[in-house]
Formats: sequence, structure tokens, C-alpha cells
Amino acid sequence: MNPIERYIGGGKIFLAKWNGTLYETEVEVGEIQSATLKINPTYTDAIAKDSGIAKKVDKVVKSVDATISFTTQNVNKVNMAMAMLGSDTQTETFAIGDTLPDNTVATVETVIPVIDGVTISKIEARVRIVGVNISGSFNPVLLVHHAVITPTSDLRDFFADKHATLGFNGEVLEVAAGYFKEYHMPKA
Repeated sequence: MNPIERYIGGGKIFLAKWNGTLYETEVEVGEIQSATLKINPTYTDAIAKDSGIAKKVDKVVKSVDATISFTTQNVNKVNMAMAMLGSDTQTETFAIGDTLPDNTVATVETVIPVIDGVTISKIEARVRIVGVNISGSFNPVLLVHHAVITPTSDLRDFFADKHATLGFNGEVLEVAAGYFKEYHMPKA
């Protein structure tokens, strides 16, 4: 078997949120700056005692802990709502003469998107990362079937002089399809 030639230079991340019944329409969350998938099995010893003496005969997987972490840039309404554990589907309507959030006065009826922070307790989603492999003959696509995602960014970083990034960690859960799959898509 040939070694995999890969240098992942970037890519995009997409999420399809789980609403408790089904996965919603997939949305692009942002450009990937970094992504890590970790698999940590816990083993227990299988012991045979048929000879009167306990002998270790095997290692048995007792549990699997899989995690994902990723950082995106290009902050948008969807990933900012995720970072704030908020809903990205809200709007507020302001009538003519109302004071707008930036302290100006509405000259026409104005509908403004708004993120209400901490309106959800957790983000559950199917995660798809489409990578760009600079050196190899394929581009990897990582499909995590189901993850519980937690924001890890500090809000003050969103307003810094540097280019803003958002960080997230997630626990990968096993579903009927398994934990995840990585596809090696041939380059066109």
C-alpha cells in the first residue's frame, strides 16, 4: 500500500444541525484554519484462568472517545450564532422613527438580523469538512456523522485588530452509521 501524500492547505466546514428529529439543511460555517480529529480508545485486559493461573490473553476495547476541534475564519451570522450559543434565525423590526441599535433613527421600516446569545444549550450537528490537499492527488472529505459542539473562542477576540477566528470543540457520538468517514476525492 502506498503512503498517503497529503498536505492539507485549507478547506471549508459545513454543518447540518440536528433538531431532535432530523438534520436540517447543511450550511457553510466558514473557512478552516485548523481541524483535529482525535480517537482515544480505552482498553481492558481479557484474562484466562482455565489453567489455574490468571493469564492476560487479549486487550479488549472498553470504550471509544472521539473528539473534533476546528477553527474557522471569515466570521458570518451562522458561525457567530454558534459561538454565542444563539439562534441565527431571528430578526427585529424597527418602525420609522425608532432608534436603531447603532443609535441612528430609522427613516424606513427596517428589519435587522439579530443573534440572541445563549438561547440554546448545545449544538448537535453532522459535520462535513472538505479539505484542499496541496501535494496529493485527492482532496479529503471528513464526514462526522454526529457531534455535540461547544464554542471555545473568547468574544473579545472577535473585535481585535487581527483577523477574527472562531474556535469550536466537539464530542463525536456514535450513531447507526458509525462515528465518521474520510473520503479521498480524486482531484478534477
